[in-house]
Amino acid sequence: LPMKRTPFLSDKDESRVLAAIRDAEASTTGEIRLCISASNATDLQAQARRTFERLGMHQTRDRNGVLIFIAPESRALFLLGDSGIHERCGDPFWASIVERLTKAFADGTVVAGFEAAIREIGAALARHYPRTESDTNELPDSIASD
Repeated sequence: LPMKRTPFLSDKDESRVLAAIRDAEASTTGEIRLCISASNATDLQAQARRTFERLGMHQTRDRNGVLIFIAPESRALFLLGDSGIHERCGDPFWASIVERLTKAFADGTVVAGFEAAIREIGAALARHYPRTESDTNELPDSIASD
């Protein structure tokens, strides 16, 4: 049997999260990725930044990629928006998403929390970077691991 890539989420849960990402990206040129770290994060921010670059998220045309970085072993998460979207949303926006996700994890509603966070991020991206006719999906719609 193949090894499960993201034991944090079941196949059904992964499908729900990926559907939320596709739905959110349908109205924006922005890109949303979720990375679930298999390691115990000692410097979560540095690890998230390395993953952001490894996934090529800093190479989107409008610098509007958003990474949701989860380290279940460390019970930690970090949101990283590239310079384009960060300039428009700012720290309070990201902090509110982290707070919502943290509450969802504590309540045991992880997948619903991801879906709500992705919808909110997608709405912000659509507001600042609406989809254009020439838009292409610059990054794969998949859940990454590190």
